[in-house]
Amino acid sequence: MNPILQQLIEGLIAIVLVTGSLFALIGAWGLARLPDFHTRVQAPTKATTLGVGGVLIASMGINALAGQASAHELLITMFLFITAPISVLMMARAALSQAGHVRPNARRTLQLRVLVDATDSAHVQQLCVQTLQALVDLQPTVCGAIEPYAKFEQCYEFTLSLRCDDASAVTALAAGSWYDADLDGDGSAVWNRGEHGAFLLPEVRWAELFWWR
Repeated sequence: MNPILQQLIEGLIAIVLVTGSLFALIGAWGLARLPDFHTRVQAPTKATTLGVGGVLIASMGINALAGQASAHELLITMFLFITAPISVLMMARAALSQAGHVRPNARRTLQLRVLVDATDSAHVQQLCVQTLQALVDLQPTVCGAIEPYAKFEQCYEFTLSLRCDDASAVTALAAGSWYDADLDGDGSAVWNRGEHGAFLLPEVRWAELFWWR
């Protein structure tokens, strides 16, 4: 192999190895320092996927340079990327279902995910402003970016954070038309325009309300 090309490949392998090690270090730090289960559970996921995955891919590159190419490391990395997020999701849901994990005097957090029919980005921005105005008493703020919804054409989604600890203040806006609305505990409720009237705006196609402590 050309010496210059070999040095370039070795440099790339070193970058991947160092990057993976940094993710593993950050994951370990987050596991030790973040304040509660629901935030700590995210940190080791990054260490498992990006951290260990980076080290395994670097190992595969080193073996390939030594003439001992193997797909074992790639298969292990794919397995980690598939299983780690599922494991975190299951643990988070199990924690939410146990009332004993609720912090004393914790304020309930509400988030509302909304799907709206809109012709373009300017239209969806206008609909987002109108939704904020419709919920003004709950002091809503937009979380993250407004994004197209992949499953439907001319459909966008955005998420609002509500400064309110009473989920019924939202479900009452379309009373009797929410699925799985366990208002006493932590959970979620879903509203679907296909079977009910309007919620907030005529353009709202679907909505999901989350609440937790």
